Amino acid sequence: MVTVMLMVMAMAMVMLMLILILMVMALSTLICHHCGMDMPSENVLLAYFAERSKKVKPSTLWAVYSMLKSTLNAKENVDIKKFTKLVPYLKKLSVGHNPKKSKVLTREEVNQFIREADDEIYLMAKVVLILGISGACRREELTKMSVDDIEDKGSILIVKVPDTKTNIQRIFTVSNLDYIDIYRKYVALRPSYASSRRLFLKYQNKRCINQVVGINSIGGMPSLIAKYLKLPNSDAYTGHCFRRTSATLLANAGGDICSLKRHGVWKSSTVAEGYVEYSVNNKIEISNKILDCEISGSHGITSTSKISSVSTPKTPISRAEPELSGLGINIGTAEATAIELASIAEEVTENMKTAEHVMKFMSPI
Repeated sequence: MVTVMLMVMAMAMVMLMLILILMVMALSTLICHHCGMDMPSENVLLAYFAERSKKVKPSTLWAVYSMLKSTLNAKENVDIKKFTKLVPYLKKLSVGHNPKKSKVLTREEVNQFIREADDEIYLMAKVVLILGISGACRREELTKMSVDDIEDKGSILIVKVPDTKTNIQRIFTVSNLDYIDIYRKYVALRPSYASSRRLFLKYQNKRCINQVVGINSIGGMPSLIAKYLKLPNSDAYTGHCFRRTSATLLANAGGDICSLKRHGVWKSSTVAEGYVEYSVNNKIEISNKILDCEISGSHGITSTSKISSVSTPKTPISRAEPELSGLGINIGTAEATAIELASIAEEVTENMKTAEHVMKFMSPI
């Protein structure tokens, strides 16, 4: 009885607080209209963001800006995109800010976990890892994924992600036979009496039970994997780790920005590039190309080519000698000039080949 009374009192307090908030909002609107003020003005928003910037990060300010833009446009018919000072002010606050991002797994670490981790404990984590990296999935997409979204074709898995953040259906495949076997092993343990069609059910004691896995458990899988691999700062591997790892592995494998955007369904190239982690291998490859170009340039373009002998075909000038002499042209001088022009042409050709070789190395940079 006491518990029921406490619950009723708590609900009454919540309702009272909501009523007070609505009254304050209505009162502020009436005051603004009475004083002839716009609701809200650009100066009011600037002051609001200036105060919030003392407590939160610039990334949070941009999230608040997006929410205010939608809310004020719907409720007050105010388009804050027309405020010319607001966006530049937020950009200025973002200068020098280094956003905190999830750490990524390397290809070797992924393969090590798949190969060495015990299936009796980490079978579900392996399936989450395989699907998360193969499809650059967010944690909410993995949580809502159902058994009906995956089609087993024998040598390939076709996975559909219908419920995405951008409301665009995404399809990806898993073609590694070892990974497919791990997926089949997990699905085979699914109870026949399962009340939910969601793919991930709680795995314990070598079997799945009739309890769905929540979004926080899915989001904690990267940290669990990092702890098993004994990676430093395992808590930095957040729920976004699978998506960032997938984009990084694709970029390191030579995928261009177009394939990267299609893979993660990103509209902006800037956003897609933001998911690509710093790669030492790529930097080493670029460094080698630059050094090769410099060596080639020092031996080709910047050096002076010395031609010891030039072989030019002998042209039968004796037949044309009378006509050329009649025109006042010295045969010996003309022949020497022709040989000199041929040597210059040959030198230019060699330099052009060297320049073409250098440009071939510089074009990927």
